Amino acid sequence: MRPEQPCSIALETDEWQALAAVHLQTTHLPRTPPSLRDAMRWIGQLGGFLARTGDGDPGVKVLWQGFQRLHNLTIMWRLARGT
Repeated sequence: MRPEQPCSIALETDEWQALAAVHLQTTHLPRTPPSLRDAMRWIGQLGGFLARTGDGDPGVKVLWQGFQRLHNLTIMWRLARGT
């Protein structure tokens, strides 16, 4: 996997849509999935990663915590959409 590839290679459609909706704070989603790099940083932010200049990439712990939050967000996304 390369960071510039779409995150749809690692995340289901509902997962990346829920992630984008929360990160972008909108229900008007992009037509194409964000890059894998962007998605991993956003997931890291869900887990507590601050994403400041010079912080580097999120670590395993914040990614794990972010994926746990993403799981819950995806459940709510599916319930809200009726799928």
